[in-house]
Amino acid sequence: RIGENIIVFDFIRPAVAREIFDQMVRATLKDLEATGIQVEIAPSVREQLENLCLADLSNGGRGIRNQVESHLVNPLARSLFDRDAQPGSRWTVMNIQDGAVTTLGIENS
Repeated sequence: RIGENIIVFDFIRPAVAREIFDQMVRATLKDLEATGIQVEIAPSVREQLENLCLADLSNGGRGIRNQVESHLVNPLARSLFDRDAQPGSRWTVMNIQDGAVTTLGIENS
């Protein structure tokens, strides 16, 4: 940014990007838990999700947030709505399919 001051812009490093990603995923799951719906993500799905969300770090934290919304928040909301998830229910995200629209395979656990 150039103006009264010059501010050096430094791109997000991969380790910091992972921390941002982890925090956003934790916050999403915690928000669901506050509604009484518990969701877990299978380790292989979490790894795939992380790869999708952190593939391009050029847009910084905002870009990571947009990817988390596209690949986790919105598909998870659709999946839970389609299955009429109720407070007290427990779900596990078992698979993820990336395409024009990301879909999540969830199972009641």
